[in-house]
Amino acid sequence: MRSCTWGILLVVTVVLAVSCAGNKVSTPMPVMEKFRNALELYEERKFETARMMFESVIFDNPGSVVADSAQYLVGACYFEQHEYELAAGEFQRFYVQYPTSPLVDDAELMRARCYLDGAPGNTGLDQDYTKTCINILQTFKDDHPTSELLPAADSLLSLCWERLSKKDFDAGRLYQRLKVYRAAGVYYQLVLDQYPASPLIPETIYRMGETYRGMGIYDTAVVWYEKLIYLYPEDPVTPRARKRIAKLQPLLPEVSGESPGDSL
Repeated sequence: MRSCTWGILLVVTVVLAVSCAGNKVSTPMPVMEKFRNALELYEERKFETARMMFESVIFDNPGSVVADSAQYLVGACYFEQHEYELAAGEFQRFYVQYPTSPLVDDAELMRARCYLDGAPGNTGLDQDYTKTCINILQTFKDDHPTSELLPAADSLLSLCWERLSKKDFDAGRLYQRLKVYRAAGVYYQLVLDQYPASPLIPETIYRMGETYRGMGIYDTAVVWYEKLIYLYPEDPVTPRARKRIAKLQPLLPEVSGESPGDSL
């Protein structure tokens, strides 16, 4: 996953602009010096010391032109220290206090990342944080339809859907290995029904075909393979489906018109 690079680049741009503006900017130089020192500490990965200095910048001059950058970087420091709940709170504060800042898009995206990275890596555990991340990202896309960070938001959404769907997908795969094909099909169908945006969908469709092949219901297996070929012709798993069809065709006088899932 990408780091805070985009936001930090904007911060540096603000600092350079303020420095070049000289006396035209009302920010006292001691505050600017403190901010630059804090930024150097951040770049040296001394996040705890940098965070306290950024907080001091905000406290001393809440109306300065670098106050929003300092607030963003407080959240970034917590994020880099893996304090995801605290980081999310700071990015939320940024969103409320600096709604017109050029960093607002990045701050909201980082808030979503805090919830995703803060969710348990074991998909069998509670994934409420992942669901919160999805809600934030969907709101982000609605509120910022022209943001250049939309591809990053879509990438995070894909990770979220994959994480949520993986629990049922893994259950289906386990039952498939045990040759309990009907139970495997039930879990694969849950993935298809509940997580249509998951990147696991092509593999799940293929595995649905495999469960029917395992049960000897070849006509329905072919229907699932053909569905995969039609919907995802370029997916890496699709050539396997074509090979399966070629092997099963001699066993079928004709392919049934049964809809996938009707036999479950």
